[in-house]
Amino acid sequence: MNNNIALTASAALLSGLFMISGCSSDDGGGGGTAAVPANATVIDDTNAEQIIGAMASSLSSLDQALAVEATPAMGLDAAIDHIKPLIKNRLKNSGIDLATGASFNEVEECLYGGTITASGDETDDYPNYSETVTATFTNCSMFDGMVINGTVSGTFTENQDTSAYTDSVTGSLSITITAEPDTIKTSFNGLNFQESGNYYEGTFTTTKSTFALSIEVNGTTQFAFLSELKANIVESNGTSCPESGHILVTGGNGTTAEGIYNGDGMTMTIKANGDTVNDSYDCRYL
Repeated sequence: MNNNIALTASAALLSGLFMISGCSSDDGGGGGTAAVPANATVIDDTNAEQIIGAMASSLSSLDQALAVEATPAMGLDAAIDHIKPLIKNRLKNSGIDLATGASFNEVEECLYGGTITASGDETDDYPNYSETVTATFTNCSMFDGMVINGTVSGTFTENQDTSAYTDSVTGSLSITITAEPDTIKTSFNGLNFQESGNYYEGTFTTTKSTFALSIEVNGTTQFAFLSELKANIVESNGTSCPESGHILVTGGNGTTAEGIYNGDGMTMTIKANGDTVNDSYDCRYL
């Protein structure tokens, strides 16, 4: 395997992650407790900036985030963007009057193999939409070359007039992508994520997100660590760099990387093991 692939594929996955936020890992959902993986990556001043820069990015590929060639890969934001259409609006076009809500429990075959088993409740009393769902993905491939496994529970609400929304997702999820000659698998265990915002305005507050992350390329672990927040991520202007928030990544041997938004809408401070690596990292183009 090309050594550059191992780095770029892993970081590409990282670059698509949700803004990390949240509380302690013991309040997670169906995915169990998030903890530092046994084979966690050791963090130091040579990789802390790359890790935090990728974690804070809203982009999904390393070539966009860090201007280098990247193997196609899937991060958590992109993963949830893929599974939300698969588990939301299951009754919306069924002819059922959803104004007072309805329940569902069904198994669906995925386009390229595998299944989705979903159960929950859905209400659509325009303009207010809400759904609570638990879904299990078993070797589900809706897109050629991508396989989803895991169980997640989610609660989603949206005002279809104002575009205000809330998302809450717990559980564990793995995405495997085959991009010849490489196979890239990213796993999110003990996931606990909560966010509210406005789709149209591009604003959001991420209040909770804790998970153990493991990334494998061709069966070999390239990155593994625990992600959480020491403070909420807040973006109230619809710009690409939030005003506040504190990302915390814990790696092997108790090592850490931190990303702290400076409040100027342009920069963040990055630390490795408590020491500042960069106090003016440009976060406007992540």
